[in-house]
Amino acid sequence: RAEDKRYEDLAKRDFEELQMGIGNVIAMADYVLTNEGDVEDFIRRGVELVEKVSRDP
Repeated sequence: RAEDKRYEDLAKRDFEELQMGIGNVIAMADYVLTNEGDVEDFIRRGVELVEKVSRDP
């Protein structure tokens, strides 16, 4: 998010989300799409994930 530019803000948000139990949801997910690179990389990996999910029964 645009307002989360500082590391401290990101760390606080991550901690709050873990406190709400989002870690359990992530652990149970069949697929995870992380946002750790640039926009083009995220889009490419998103397309790859959609293609993979479309192929899986």
